[in-house]
Amino acid sequence: MEDPNISSPTNAIIGLMNVKRYFSIGSDVVKAIDDISFSLVKGDFITITGASGSGKTTLLNLIGLLDSPSDGVIRIDDQEVNDLSPKERSAIRLRKIGFIFQFFNLQHNLSAMENVMIPYWLAGHSRQESETRAIQMLTRVGIAHRLRHLPSELSGGQQQRVAIARALINSPSVILADEPTGNLDSDTTSEIIDLFEELNREGQTIIMVTHERDITERSKRTLKLKDGKVWDDQ
Repeated sequence: MEDPNISSPTNAIIGLMNVKRYFSIGSDVVKAIDDISFSLVKGDFITITGASGSGKTTLLNLIGLLDSPSDGVIRIDDQEVNDLSPKERSAIRLRKIGFIFQFFNLQHNLSAMENVMIPYWLAGHSRQESETRAIQMLTRVGIAHRLRHLPSELSGGQQQRVAIARALINSPSVILADEPTGNLDSDTTSEIIDLFEELNREGQTIIMVTHERDITERSKRTLKLKDGKVWDDQ
């Protein structure tokens, strides 16, 4: 019988059922993710926390189709994604998932606008359409006045705003953020989390890995991982 927590309500975005990710190191088996099940509905803002090595980033990589489970089922928008081809997985990542990383992952030889427009252009839009959309997204995150600047000419907080604009440009079903404030000072961290909360109030679904308690207290729900398992969900 299917776990009722993984059944797909009409507004389901993500569903995991008995998901495992094991790695072999010599004769040893590391259970990075060990039988995790949960669902995520539209408009959720979930934080994932836990000690180093608890499985946080591995779980995010599985949800983001950057890795595949050893066992179990993952659904995105009620579509099972386990057996999709690399091309099909790439298409889902491009159109349905926005990624934000601790160290921004911007192309250093491209301007803020060019960094943001890339996913929209890759999705099949013209350069002019992509530039217009990128300016709209940079305006949304409060940094349109820096759209011609290179990443090296931006502060850490400004670079993260560019990364958020890039993640938003294809109107993804969910944003996955891996320690997005881990490289920022406390004041800038607060500003960035304010922005995430604004986006969430507008309906954006967010999953964020963080070790900062102040951030987990501002999310709607927190999954605490330990040894690859969810030991608390509140």
